[in-house]
Amino acid sequence: MNYFNLLLASLCISTAAYTMQYTISNSELEKFSIPHIMLLMKDSPAGTAEYIIGLKLYEGVELTEKNISAAFNQLLKAANKGHADACFMVSTMYLRGEGTPQNTLKYFEFLEKAAQLGSPHAQYNYGVMLLGQILGKGRFHEGFEWLKKAANQESGAALAGLGIMAREGIDDFGNKIEPDYEKAFELFKQAAEKKSYAGMFSLGCIDI
Repeated sequence: MNYFNLLLASLCISTAAYTMQYTISNSELEKFSIPHIMLLMKDSPAGTAEYIIGLKLYEGVELTEKNISAAFNQLLKAANKGHADACFMVSTMYLRGEGTPQNTLKYFEFLEKAAQLGSPHAQYNYGVMLLGQILGKGRFHEGFEWLKKAANQESGAALAGLGIMAREGIDDFGNKIEPDYEKAFELFKQAAEKKSYAGMFSLGCIDI
C-alpha cells in the first residue's frame, strides 16, 4: 500500500471545500462603503483596502455584475503588499484561470506566500501538497509542520488531516507506525466542532 497516496486522497476530502475561502461574507462586504474603504487605506494593515475592493468586484457586491479581471488586479495589489488572505485568493485564481491566465507556478508561489503570512487555509493546502509529494519528494515532515500550523489556528481541515494520520498510523516523517485511535478521535472531534465535513465523517466512522 502507498501510504503517501492514501494520505493525500484522504486529506483531499476536505481540500475542495477550502480552495476558495475568505474571511468576509457578502453581508459584511456591504458594510464597507467607499469612505470606509478610504479610511482602511490609512488605518489598516497594508493591502486591506485593495482586498475589500477585490472581494466586492469578485462577488459583485453593490455592483451590477461581477468583474473578475478587475477583482484579480485589486487582489494582486493587496497580495503584493503582504495581505495573507489576498495571497490565498490570488493563488486560487491563478490555479483556476480566473481573471488571469492559468499559471500553476504562480499558484504555488502565492500559496506558499499566503502560508508564510499566516493564512490557515493556505497552510493546510500547502501542507497537503508537500505531504502528497506534489512539490517533490523528501518534504513530508515539512508538510506535517504546515498542517500543525493550520491546526493551531483551529483549521478544521488540518485537524481532520492530523486525525487521519493518527488513524492510519503515519508519523510526521511519513513512516508507518501503530495507529493511535484515541488521538485520532480527539482530533476528529475538534475538527467536527469546526464544521469540517471530513472531521464529522471520520468521527462517525472511527471505532475506539
